[in-house]
Amino acid sequence: MYNMQAVIRKSINNTSMQFERLGYIANNMANYNTVAYKTNHFEQILREDGYIDGAIRTNALKGSIRVSNNPYDIAIDGAGYIPVVSPDGEVQYTRDGSFKRGANGYLLTADDWMVGDGIKIPANSYKFEIKPNGDVINYDNAGSLPEKIGTIPIVQFDSPESLEQGHNNKMVITEEFDVIY
Repeated sequence: MYNMQAVIRKSINNTSMQFERLGYIANNMANYNTVAYKTNHFEQILREDGYIDGAIRTNALKGSIRVSNNPYDIAIDGAGYIPVVSPDGEVQYTRDGSFKRGANGYLLTADDWMVGDGIKIPANSYKFEIKPNGDVINYDNAGSLPEKIGTIPIVQFDSPESLEQGHNNKMVITEEFDVIY
């Protein structure tokens, strides 16, 4: 038998869950055109005691690849994420390959996070290229031999759908993961 207080508590809890679910839907819609944004979905379960429980899951499916004219842009064709480091040293993971060369020569994300451990393109670079395996190759002049200056790392997670949204379109590890390099 239910008392009025229990009915009200369940109603408030269930309404809060629906409000949280609506927030994730609104966030997905607001980021519809954000490059490499991973949508979230809210799974809910009605427990035997009448309360609604929920879990947040991130869509780990790969999106479409867009061709750009930026020579620093890359795309991941397959599984994995690129580790990026904030100016404060925080590591997050992204599939957004919209990169640029920073003022100091390092390969950066659009919002100035360093790619991997730091790949510096020399100031006197005549030409550079990013190979399909992530190797970054530099040429000093038209006739020079190629020189490998770094590799854009790709990491994989056993359960990428358990990652959570971090800063902008980056993902954050929320529990102990097995990272595969």
